[in-house]
Amino acid sequence: MALASIQRVNGGPPPLPVSLRLEATRWGDLDRSTVNALKLNLTNNGARGDLKDDGVPAGSLFRKLIDDAQLGIANTSEWWAVTAWPGGSLYAGPVAWCLLRPEVRHLPTLRTGFYTGPQWRARGIARLLNNEAARLAHQLGYKRLVASPWNARSLAFFRAAGYGILCTYGGGMSSLAEMEIDEKPARLPWRCRLPEATT
Repeated sequence: MALASIQRVNGGPPPLPVSLRLEATRWGDLDRSTVNALKLNLTNNGARGDLKDDGVPAGSLFRKLIDDAQLGIANTSEWWAVTAWPGGSLYAGPVAWCLLRPEVRHLPTLRTGFYTGPQWRARGIARLLNNEAARLAHQLGYKRLVASPWNARSLAFFRAAGYGILCTYGGGMSSLAEMEIDEKPARLPWRCRLPEATT
């Protein structure tokens, strides 16, 4: 798919929409610069405004998992990352991603989590990543995706994405959401709206 170039427009937001490139990659095949970009730029960070519903800065399971992988503590042989890269040269590196890790359940299951850079949120990118995650899971023989929404925004996302909410979060515990994958979902168009230009 050809990628549209991104140009900033003086006095207004850039043109809409932008094409994305989604890449599904085994964790062990990601290059070091991509892993570091994910760890530094696309994991929960209270300083970036990632807050729990009570206003407390969020910690990052993604960062802990990446640290464990880099230290050789975690078995990443079956992990997958789906990354979203915008077209154009103004935005180097991925702007969103999801991590897929196998989980032992009665059905073949992948645990998933998503992170979208703050300036790229509310543009449908996580929905595209979820669609690609479900397609990849089906291709790999998995029957279910599970997730742990940890605030109202993530709970709303998983509900809207078609996950059943098995329990809601509270008392310091995350929710549990699941989506059955009976057939391979149709691919969604890889386009989104650009973030507003900053002045």
